[in-house]
Amino acid sequence: MEYENDKNPYTERSLQIEKWQSLAAVDCDFSNDLFNMAKKFISLGLREKDAYHVACAISSNADCFITTDSKILNKNIPDIRLISPIDFIYITEGSI
Repeated sequence: MEYENDKNPYTERSLQIEKWQSLAAVDCDFSNDLFNMAKKFISLGLREKDAYHVACAISSNADCFITTDSKILNKNIPDIRLISPIDFIYITEGSI
């Protein structure tokens, strides 16, 4: 996210993302494994940035990847559960 945010042309959005980053429980560092995993997802049709986000989630042992992007949600990535925010709230509502 740091790399992506450094290229963000919108100062206000960039500042908000920086604030959010400070709350992250896990910081995913770049590695060859991460690069290779992202390449695999790119070959499945994910955009490069999306592929890296999903690869980071998997390498960080996330339970799921929450997104509103239907191009991601419609992919079959068995290593992680892809879920919309609405579905996430619906399935976790009873556990809150």
